[in-house]
Amino acid sequence: MRTFRMKTSLYLPLLALLISLQLQQAYAQKLTSDQSPTIFQTGSWQLGVKEGYGRGNLLKNRNTLQLHAGYFLSKQLAVGLNTTWSKEWVDDFNYHDLSAGPYVRYQFTTTRFSPFLEASYQVGKRSSGEGSSISYPSVSMQSTQVSPGVSVGLLKSMRLDLSYGLQWIYFSSSTQYFGQPQIGLTYLFK
Repeated sequence: MRTFRMKTSLYLPLLALLISLQLQQAYAQKLTSDQSPTIFQTGSWQLGVKEGYGRGNLLKNRNTLQLHAGYFLSKQLAVGLNTTWSKEWVDDFNYHDLSAGPYVRYQFTTTRFSPFLEASYQVGKRSSGEGSSISYPSVSMQSTQVSPGVSVGLLKSMRLDLSYGLQWIYFSSSTQYFGQPQIGLTYLFK
């Protein structure tokens, strides 16, 4: 009789363990399938930041910081607002640009490595930088930006953006062109 109770008492915990493992596995599969990535889907939002550094057009160094927010109007197509702050400098002379405007971004795929193309039209101003050895009045400007790149999924809602930013800046009497590699992070949410 004792042997029977011992065997039964060993089988019951084993059976409970097996049932709990099955329930855990079933729940985990259900949770994963219900929360599958909805990246680049209609109704999703994105927030991002990009940083770029390269040779300046007029001066030796150029640094660019961009912030963007977008809404996916359709699958893989987002529209939103892009802002750009740039600084160009050499020694103690510098100037900075500040501009904002609408932008559009198209993701070619919804995979972990997703090529994209961004385009933006912005208006803003160029000013002499603080502490610059030469000061001049602010100048109005317009710019067109195009950035081909690839977005790499790091987490479900966080992506690394690697791109090359091309920017044309228009002043009343001249046009300037810049190109520089950029790196950034984009956060996706519903």
